[in-house]
Amino acid sequence: MTATAAIRGFEIEAVVVFLIVGAKVLRDARAAGRLTPFGALFVGGLAVALIGDPIANWGLTALYSDEFFLLPRVFGWGLSPAQSWAVVFAYPWCFPMLAYGGRALARAVGGRSALAGFLAGCVTGGIMFVLSVPMVFVPKQVIVYQRAPSALTLFAGTPQQVQLLDILGVTAFIGLFTAMLMPGPGESAYERRLPPSSGGRAVFASAMLVGFFLLTFAPALAVRILGLDDAVAFTTSPYPTVPLY
Repeated sequence: MTATAAIRGFEIEAVVVFLIVGAKVLRDARAAGRLTPFGALFVGGLAVALIGDPIANWGLTALYSDEFFLLPRVFGWGLSPAQSWAVVFAYPWCFPMLAYGGRALARAVGGRSALAGFLAGCVTGGIMFVLSVPMVFVPKQVIVYQRAPSALTLFAGTPQQVQLLDILGVTAFIGLFTAMLMPGPGESAYERRLPPSSGGRAVFASAMLVGFFLLTFAPALAVRILGLDDAVAFTTSPYPTVPLY
């Protein structure tokens, strides 16, 4: 698989699944008269894409290839030099599905506690991320890390370097997300806290997910702020139109 094929495949998948799941979210909301719990998480995933992702990418100095269809820099809050619009379409369905998958895994092995959900969510989130980013996107330079902390990086100082803090962030994020969905439908900590209105549900889910996302990427942000990301993979940008940080 070429880098371009990987990018186009991701973009097509992101949009197609977004449209299918989005249609279900709208249909279910109309039937229920308000956003369903999953629908609120769908909106929350969109908030993570537009708010959390640019901030996390700043902390990771992660760059998207200019082969992506990229959003104008304003969408990255001036923090990320390039943000893929495919992420905006992927996050609303990808993260909730991984969290629900983590809950199913926890319940399959007899777990019903928030801790069991956290651990199972870490498994589903970690496996997904490792299979997609370190094993596909980084080797093909679809996504690259400009700088990284040498002690917390695989292949530090080379174009193939992989930030372990990135893996930690996604893994812990899905773990926390899954813990909120325990122990099961209709009785989870998340659903017990949902406001009655669609607007309130969208705000609550967005605040929860963005908060979890920034919390789990706090180590990467701290490393960047303290200037501890001293393993340099690129001194010039590998992409013609995407500058280094």
